[in-house]
Amino acid sequence: MIEPTRASDRKPPRSNNRETVIRGLLLTLSALLVCGGIGYYAYVYLPFGGNGPRLQVDHNQLDLGNQHLDYVAHASFEIKNGGDRPLNLTVPKTATALEGC
Repeated sequence: MIEPTRASDRKPPRSNNRETVIRGLLLTLSALLVCGGIGYYAYVYLPFGGNGPRLQVDHNQLDLGNQHLDYVAHASFEIKNGGDRPLNLTVPKTATALEGC
């Protein structure tokens, strides 16, 4: 005669350690790929990624002294992009100064 087993007498099924390790590695790898993809996207496409464009001017100010209003003054300065992204400028080639500036 076969005796019925009680629930407390039964052993829980053993999990396969190899399968558990493989699942853990796949989950970790997936998480790393997702995080890496988000980080790359943020670095390449969002403005806070990398330096971005950065305007650098070789002089902080230009002092032309006291000039008559009808006098044409010439000054030059160098502008360059110190960042790692393209810098697009839409500035006229000449500047006009108003009296009192």
